[in-house]
Amino acid sequence: MKVLACLPVDEPRPRAVLAEAAALAARRGAELHVVHLSRGGTTPAHRRALADEFGAVSWFLEAESPEPALRGFIRRGRYGRVVVGLRAGF
Repeated sequence: MKVLACLPVDEPRPRAVLAEAAALAARRGAELHVVHLSRGGTTPAHRRALADEFGAVSWFLEAESPEPALRGFIRRGRYGRVVVGLRAGF
């Protein structure tokens, strides 16, 4: 099983979202992944470092319409649980 944390680049509490996802992954014996969502531009380097602190596999998703792109990403990745941040709807 895999747990996915979804973090838009403007998420105000990325550490809290990752901590919740990491706790869920630990309880389930699952692998932790994080997807950094952007509408364009770059994801700050500190986001990758934060994901590394939690031992998460990092993915980067850039899309003008993030909601359908994220749905497809979740479906293709076969994630068992998804934890979203406050700004996941952009």
